[in-house]
Parts: sequence; structure tokens; C-alpha cells
Amino acid sequence: MKKILTLAAALMVFGASASMAQGGLNLYWDGCSDGGVGTKTFLCNTNTGAAFTAYASMVLPADMPLFAATSAIIDITFTGASIPAWWQTVAGQCSANRVTESYDSAQFVTNCADIWQGAINLSVFQAQPAVAGHGPNTLRLNGGAAIPAGSEIAQIADGTELVVCKVSIGRTKTVGTGSCAGCTVGACLVLNECKAQQPAGVGDYTVINPATSNFITWQTGSPVCPQATPSQNRTWGAVKNLYR
Repeated sequence: MKKILTLAAALMVFGASASMAQGGLNLYWDGCSDGGVGTKTFLCNTNTGAAFTAYASMVLPADMPLFAATSAIIDITFTGASIPAWWQTVAGQCSANRVTESYDSAQFVTNCADIWQGAINLSVFQAQPAVAGHGPNTLRLNGGAAIPAGSEIAQIADGTELVVCKVSIGRTKTVGTGSCAGCTVGACLVLNECKAQQPAGVGDYTVINPATSNFITWQTGSPVCPQATPSQNRTWGAVKNLYR
């Protein structure tokens, strides 16, 4: 709780709005557009082994001399009418904390550049089932991170693909006693939005369009992946309110 409150206070220094912009978004399993893959399959026959990982990355639409914060919204749509138990990751559910979103660049293992340039950030993350307007068979991964005021980073919009965060999906409770059904159910994961922000008055940007590909699939028989859709014009105030 202390970490979340500290981050909420830090986010208050950022601007209240962000202009819609070009640039682009990518989402790939195991890496960025250079070497990452678009589909992941799992036999769902073990509880052990490395977590499955996907990377959200962004091509900035403009130079940001004082880059200080970013966020990512990834929407997961499942085959069928509801969220399978294997993906029910909210605290108290069958697969609590199976899916996480990390902004810690020390955990990034890719060929792409790190948007944080190694700087330590404070982050928040929440898995949100059945977000209004997205259906009962959807799960939203909603997170963001910021660096302290005074340690802003100069970013040049030269077309470089920058890793924003990593999504990890664990294998626990897949088989055996207490297992969670639905691992084999197909899913489509779409990176719908990344927001890049600077201190108030400097200029913020919301990126929603794909660079190479902003979606990936899980298992065969995954639902048809939609085009990127704007989530909503959120402010950092709205982000921090999620965690109060």
C-alpha cells in the first residue's frame, strides 16, 4: 500500500491531458518486432517452467525532452462468453496474480531499446475483468509507471522501438488438484493504448495506432483480433484513482 500511495503522489505532478498522436505500438511474444512472435501455444500439461512473456513497445510520435511517465492498456478477449478460470487473476480468484505487467527494465530481455534507459521507476498495475463496453469475456491489463521529478529522460523520436513493459503469464494451477480450467481456450491480446507524458505544460502524447502489429494470440482457435480502439482519454489522476 505504501508503494502505491507514493506513486499516486508522484503522478500528481504530470499534466492532465494528452494529445492523440501518431507514432505506433507493438505487442509480441518473447521480444519486440525484431525476433518476437505473434502466436503462443501451450499444451497445458504442467505447472512448472518459465512464465510466458510478451512485450509492449512504442515508437514515439515526437521528441520528448522531459519524458517522465508512460502507461499501457492491453485488452484480452477470449473465445466463449466469459473469462476462463485459468485467466481469472484478480485476488481471491482461481488464478490470482497469474498475469502481471512489469515496468522494471531490469526484467526486460529483448533486442529493443528500453524507454526507461535503465532508470528506476514506480509502477502500478491492475487486472480488470469485463470493463464496461468490452464484454464479459474480456480482461484488461491496466498499468503505468513514472520516474521522480527531476530525473526526466530525453527521448528522440527517430523511429526507435522502445520497450514500455513486460507481461508475464505463469503456469501454476494448470493441472492436478486445485487446477484452474480454461488454459486451452483461445485469446487475443491487443495493446490498445500507450500514453507518454512529461511534466505539466511540456506536452503529452497518446498513441493508439499499430507500428508493425499491436496484437498477439494465445492458443489455436483464438478469436479474431480487432483493430486498435481508443480506450478513453485518461489522465494520470484517473490512473491513480484506480489504486485508492
